[in-house]
Amino acid sequence: MSTAPTTAPPIPPVPEGMDPQIESIQPGGGVVMSIESAWGRCRRWLLRKFCPTYVSRMRDLRQGQAGDLPFDPAAPRDLKYFRDPVRAVSSVLGTVVSPADGKLVQIDRADDPELGPCVRFGLFLSIFDVHANRASLPGEVVSVRDRPGKFLNALRPESARGNQNLDVVLRIAADEHERLDGAARYCRIRQITGRFARRIVCWAKPGDVFSRGEMFGMIKLGSRTERRVPDDPSLKITAEIGQRIVAGQHDIGKL
Repeated sequence: MSTAPTTAPPIPPVPEGMDPQIESIQPGGGVVMSIESAWGRCRRWLLRKFCPTYVSRMRDLRQGQAGDLPFDPAAPRDLKYFRDPVRAVSSVLGTVVSPADGKLVQIDRADDPELGPCVRFGLFLSIFDVHANRASLPGEVVSVRDRPGKFLNALRPESARGNQNLDVVLRIAADEHERLDGAARYCRIRQITGRFARRIVCWAKPGDVFSRGEMFGMIKLGSRTERRVPDDPSLKITAEIGQRIVAGQHDIGKL
């Protein structure tokens, strides 16, 4: 009696593209963002009007590029990401690095309706943690979606389902995994608001390619970040619930 060869389950189709309701790098915007933008314009005008020497000195001290800012920066405040420390990121293929700084509060398995069977890692970011979010695996962004919701305490597991969040899906780089049927693999990162931190920032857009540990956004004042990776037999979980981990520097799994 012959046995049919075992193959990996098919991956469901993943919706692609940018959510049309996302109009800025701070989805959800609202009153707070309007106030921030207005104050930024006012502050830059005041600096150039009354402190031109300071503005000139800051311009001379600036290093690197300002990127695609919609305005000409006048001071370091215009370029800061709260905190963005340099991190030593692993170059070992298949390493799944932490997407955020904080406490690992959840590791479980989930049947993602779009990605298939996944392992879910949930991290809680306090107001004292670095707020940057980083890509756990290298790959290309295929989908960015904003999901309106509640503002529950980010320590509660139900906040991952009910709170406002921004969802980014990446197609994992082919050399990071092996798959017999040659199909693409995807992973998901979800930036989740909390009770107080309601401002998600994300500049990722479909077509962008991120390297392992590269910063793509932040949640101002911390909150919750969720990472879903394929539940492959080869996946080895290397982190534990309750562990404090650092984005880009600590690995949470290996494919």
